[in-house]
Amino acid sequence: IIIPIAIILSFSVYILKDFIIIVLFSEDFLPAAELVAWQMVGDTIKIASWIISFLMLAKAMLTLFLISQVLSHSLFYYSSVYFIDNYGLIGVSYAHVVNFVIYFLFVYFFVYRKVVYKSEV
Repeated sequence: IIIPIAIILSFSVYILKDFIIIVLFSEDFLPAAELVAWQMVGDTIKIASWIISFLMLAKAMLTLFLISQVLSHSLFYYSSVYFIDNYGLIGVSYAHVVNFVIYFLFVYFFVYRKVVYKSEV
């Protein structure tokens, strides 16, 4: 139920992005609206990733959790540098999405292995 809510809220933020920017900041910040779409996609995937990563903690996979965090932050840094160099400021949003897609796949793979395969043994 959390993921559908996150999708609906992200879509709502995207639809209202200009209004939100003007209310919270000013019209001078409207060029930042181009970052919102990819940011919302990344945030939705991030929420799904965090749900799974908290399951890692619940299953006492602390070392793997810490490794995943270090790798995720490193990936975000290096992908930000790459995408900013190639696409400008919007590259940060691209890096955000790429980071959390890879992070989601990483945590899903390891948690799925731990929960499904270990419970069958």
